[in-house]
Amino acid sequence: MGGAKIASERILQIVFSMDRAGLETMLMNYYRWIDRDALQFDFLMHRSRRSDYDGEIGSLGGRIYRVPEISVWTLPCYLRSLDRFFTEHPEYHIVHSHLDALSAPVLRAAKRAGVPVRIAHSHNNGFELDKKYPVRMAAKQFIPLFSTHLWGCSEKALDFMFEQTAQKSQETMVIPNAIHLSAFSFDTAAREHVRSDLGLKGRTVIGQVGRFCYQKNQGFLLNILSKLCQKGENAVLLLIGAGKDEQKLRDQAARMGLADRTLFLGPQPELSKLYSAMDVFVLPSRFEGFGMVLLEAQANGLPCLCSDAVAPSSNVTGRVRRLSLAAGAEEWARETLQAIKNSPHRGAALDLAQNSEFEVSCAAKKLQERYLGLLDRL
Repeated sequence: MGGAKIASERILQIVFSMDRAGLETMLMNYYRWIDRDALQFDFLMHRSRRSDYDGEIGSLGGRIYRVPEISVWTLPCYLRSLDRFFTEHPEYHIVHSHLDALSAPVLRAAKRAGVPVRIAHSHNNGFELDKKYPVRMAAKQFIPLFSTHLWGCSEKALDFMFEQTAQKSQETMVIPNAIHLSAFSFDTAAREHVRSDLGLKGRTVIGQVGRFCYQKNQGFLLNILSKLCQKGENAVLLLIGAGKDEQKLRDQAARMGLADRTLFLGPQPELSKLYSAMDVFVLPSRFEGFGMVLLEAQANGLPCLCSDAVAPSSNVTGRVRRLSLAAGAEEWARETLQAIKNSPHRGAALDLAQNSEFEVSCAAKKLQERYLGLLDRL
């Protein structure tokens, strides 16, 4: 393409779905802020159902395509559908896969079709320890065979996914999980309104945002809440999100006598108001490539406590308390109260806007320049 003017070049983002979760929200943050006269995002999804961001994608000019879900049983059909897709869509010069360990098959199909730029993006520094764990660990070894660029949300995520297999000819790069920082600023009026609506006045409010799953470890949060209640703390837990473990968590809360102290709020489009209503944000993840919700909480000025399994780069303010899960719920409860006690006044929320690495209005320009630079080399 050698320097020719590029108009509305389309980048194919490869995802499982576009529900309201970490990497999906990161992608939408960038999509909203890029110059869509120069670049457009299209999405190849692996779910037949409609997802949370589908409507907004269409309104921004993006196209949505779908292929079958990948599994051992559907693998031959899945591979054929990928070959057919790339044969029918030769317009893509860059494909950007966010499937973590399962990126290899789609990048293989893109390579076979002659797509020149094939990016594998790591969003995590671990996998769930389930029956699929060995498959994921084996599958990630094949990604560098079919990719041209290896990107990640943190150095930890890059190391986990690619360290043992990266080839010297490939380019590695950290792409920050950027947000519009001012959109998450602390809001006193929102705090009072939400706390009144949810009956939280006079209570210690612990919050977490995330998919209900093994990785996010919400069951441990219930153990922390129990310890706080045993200390006489008038505490309540806000769980914001959805996921396969929701009923299990509801059952656990009921067994522990915490049902009336645990609010399951579902996915929420206006998280900043809920962050303002919290007193502390606690993220006891078993693994976490970056922790975008931790960035959002810090932008709100919230005191934060996270596990030492969360990538250290998530602590962008230097004020996030880190603790091993092995310390146990009793120590986590003590540290939760200490984090609240030692936090600065919320009205003086930390100004992170100076750190343009995490401000999406700046980060989107850099990502756009990277894409256009890759295209210019073709």
